[in-house]
Parts: sequence; structure tokens; C-alpha cells
Amino acid sequence: PTSVDSALIDQLSVNPGGATVGSLILQGGEITEGTLTVDTSLMWTDGAFGASGRLIMATGSTATLSGDGKGFGFGENWVIENRGTWDVAGTAILTTQEGSILNTGLFKFTGDGITESTSGGTLTLFFENQSVGFIEKTSGSGSSYIKMELQNDGTITAKSGTLELTKGGTHTGAFISNAGIVQFNGGEHRMN
Repeated sequence: PTSVDSALIDQLSVNPGGATVGSLILQGGEITEGTLTVDTSLMWTDGAFGASGRLIMATGSTATLSGDGKGFGFGENWVIENRGTWDVAGTAILTTQEGSILNTGLFKFTGDGITESTSGGTLTLFFENQSVGFIEKTSGSGSSYIKMELQNDGTITAKSGTLELTKGGTHTGAFISNAGIVQFNGGEHRMN
């Protein structure tokens, strides 16, 4: 596929190698490894990202996880690199065992969703919000959680409900409670 093509994965295991697609609908199956760049949109309603690889959401792209109470997994050596807008919708749960998230765009919770690590191992699992990155809780009256070690060098804002940071981390960026609450609820948070 090319950057103008759309891809639908609903039941197969796919190794994209170093592919770029315009849009991707993942509604089953598994993307096993490699680097996959999405230029326009990702709609993720089912399926998973397997053992190792890199998902790059290009500048200006949108990614939406849709499925209340549903877990969306990415594997132990996957990196999600968000340069666009990433939306954890409703009560969706983005989960990894040993993967990382690198955010230079907007990562938002439009509901009471969760981003978490389920690893029992000794690896450092990481959510890095770089200096140009934004993490926002924009709707939902309950709590959303970041249950991964967090490095915030950008801006984190709660516009609704509570955004709970439960695994600690190191921070040089801003935390803004704007009609919502940003709560440090676990782990050691170091402000530099």
C-alpha cells in the first residue's frame, strides 16, 4: 500500500515491513511487527499490535480507539509515536505489557478511558509527552488513568473529570486543571 491507500485488517496477521498507508481500519487480526506509518486516520475497534514494531501517526492524522470497556493491546516492544491526534474514546483501555508511547501531538481522553501497562517485569514502561506534546482529558465526568511511568515535558490538561497519574515519573512541563482535576495518585513524581 501507499500513502493514498486505505487498509482494512479484520482477521489476518499482517507484517507491514516499512509501509505507509493513508488510512487504516483495524477491526480484528494483528499487525505483527515492522514500522507502519498512517498519514490520515486510524480507526481501531478490535485487533492488536503484536510483539515488536513502531506505529507512527503522521502530523495532522487522527487515531481513534472505540469500544467501551474494551482493551486495545500493543506488544512488548512496540512504540506508538503520535504526531497527530490520538483519541481514547469512551471507556476504551489502551494496554501494553512492555511498550512505549511517544507523544508530540495531542493525546486525548474523550471519556473515562485508560492507558496502562500490565507488565510484571522489570522493564521501564514509558509514556513520554515531549515539549510540543499535549495530553488532555476533554470529556467524561469520571476518571481517566495513565498507568505507565510518565515523562511530561509538554502540557497536561484536565478539562473534565479527573486525570489520574498513577505510576510516577519526571516532569518539566505544565499541569493544568481547567474545570477538571489532574491528580498525582501513585508512584514518585519528580518535578524538575
